[in-house]
Amino acid sequence: MDRQKLIRALSGEPIEDPTRRSGLAAINPVDEMNFQQWATNLPWHGQFQQKYGEAPNLNDPQYDYRKAYAAGVSPQPYQHDPGMDHWPSTTEAGDPLKVGAHPTAWMNEFLGRTGVDPNQMGVTNPEDAAAYIGNGRNFLRIPK
Repeated sequence: MDRQKLIRALSGEPIEDPTRRSGLAAINPVDEMNFQQWATNLPWHGQFQQKYGEAPNLNDPQYDYRKAYAAGVSPQPYQHDPGMDHWPSTTEAGDPLKVGAHPTAWMNEFLGRTGVDPNQMGVTNPEDAAAYIGNGRNFLRIPK
């Protein structure tokens, strides 16, 4: 968090962040500071920087990191991507954390329909997921 935001937060003023988009969880300034510190100290944060050459965007409109933080969930090791922790798709209560057109949202739907992680079946994209299910349509557009 930059110095100006820190000063506003400590004085109780709201932190205006133009990179945030509606639909993501909003938290109070003190919790925001705690969230930022927590997130940057996660092993995932360093793994992300090493893998992609930049820090993760904690304001990414496709994943609600603040909702994950508030729900007490964090990234965990994932056997299909050794050395890179992954965030869950939902909270323990089943609330979605992937928002909008998140590139791996289809994986959670596949898991829900089959009970199997798509990577265990060699399914690596929504088109293969649709073929595996056997309906031949775009996987994410199938009515539940």
